Amino acid sequence: MLTPEVLGLPGDRFEHYRKNQLESALEVAAALGTKRFALLQAGTGTGKSNLYITVARLLNARAIVLTGTRQLQDQLMRDFASTGMRDVRGHANHKCLAVERGAALYGLSPPGTTCADGPCRIQVPCELRENGCSSYDSRRAARLADTVTTNYAMWLTLSKYDGDEETLGKASLLVCDESTNAH
Repeated sequence: MLTPEVLGLPGDRFEHYRKNQLESALEVAAALGTKRFALLQAGTGTGKSNLYITVARLLNARAIVLTGTRQLQDQLMRDFASTGMRDVRGHANHKCLAVERGAALYGLSPPGTTCADGPCRIQVPCELRENGCSSYDSRRAARLADTVTTNYAMWLTLSKYDGDEETLGKASLLVCDESTNAH
């Protein structure tokens, strides 16, 4: 019998499927076998995240999950970090270690600058960009992960402005959760 744990979902978070949840996941997976798109409408609290991660596992698909809120990204990471899911957020969500190091070098207290205001954002070379910057490191880790979550704005920004090495990589399943927030 298929259980969340058999499919590699965290058993401590998802011991069993809710009523009709596995059946719905199997239907969506079957539909995606013959169609390019599948739409599932389900209300808050119905277990959509467990369902679409199950679909990804059933299809052996690399999935990128887009959300409309940081709260849902936080929830996804609480629920699925143990499966290797990676979270990608904008530069403003990461502390700039280069600025902190520079401040410490001169005996100053760090100003709390984020990577959005870091030196690399104004084309000043930063030694941490290739290794040590939490913002760029999270993107590199995401490119190697089977499951990634980010928000709509970040997805579009990466697609539009960053070069190929900065994107999240190709996915065979794109989940648009909270799609009403995709504006």
